[in-house]
Amino acid sequence: MEYAPLVSVCVIAYNSSKYIWETLESIRMQSYIDIELIISDDASHDDTVDICEKWLNLHEKRFIRTELVVSSVNTGVSANCNRAYRKAKGDWIKGIAADDVLLPDCILVNICHILKNKNILILFSKVDLLISSDSNMNKISDLFNFSFFSLSAEEQKRYLLINGNCVPAASVIMSRDLFLAHEFDERLPLLEDYPYWLYLTKRGIKLEFIDVVTVLYRIHNQSISTSSTKSILCKKTENKFFFLYLLPGMFTVAPLKTVIKIFHSDYPFMHLLYSQLLVCQRVCLQNTVCLICK
Repeated sequence: MEYAPLVSVCVIAYNSSKYIWETLESIRMQSYIDIELIISDDASHDDTVDICEKWLNLHEKRFIRTELVVSSVNTGVSANCNRAYRKAKGDWIKGIAADDVLLPDCILVNICHILKNKNILILFSKVDLLISSDSNMNKISDLFNFSFFSLSAEEQKRYLLINGNCVPAASVIMSRDLFLAHEFDERLPLLEDYPYWLYLTKRGIKLEFIDVVTVLYRIHNQSISTSSTKSILCKKTENKFFFLYLLPGMFTVAPLKTVIKIFHSDYPFMHLLYSQLLVCQRVCLQNTVCLICK
């Protein structure tokens, strides 16, 4: 490889002491050399920061640069991603949750593909599952639809609006310039990826794909939504996402009657907000969006 751009690997951590050492080791063992490492912790209550400091003392010389960003206040995953990505100095940013694992050639495979395809701004790849014993998820097809990436940006937007999020966020690598132009929406503290894909595809940016497994995506029940407080915050985030992204977007891909029909079916958000759609049905004139939908 004649030109090896600097890649910023950003580890997004919160109460990640159980898995983060393995995650960091997978980054250290990358076959690609030119990497800077940024770890952003969102006010963890466990030993995550201590573990990171210990690991960095042992291995920071492997990287072009390292930085540990520690927040004193828990702000949610969207803001945590933004803090990490803003610190990045690389041409490309590879985000990874602090419980996932990069396969040894992850960065190399992505960068080789990017250098051969100059128009790519954001790239995804396949993932395999790391399934904990406490998880009831056992099939990759339960989570992702890789055929989605054969669609155009407009078709991807439509698919995301009607079918939900099918994108393996664990595999994403993006241009730093793209992030600087479009940061994650901090109004949605526990939902950084789905609205971001909608935002990009709405602006004609295609989510690109390479058919190679590059990441092990861990499935377990110790998620950010396990506590009652987090569950309430998840529900509030879900409701806000509906009104900010899904409902306005729906009127760009389907007539009002079709939208009502979709949300009256088994759509994930219907059980929360169908009553609001009935209000829209009474107020909207044909396909015109009422004040509720703006």
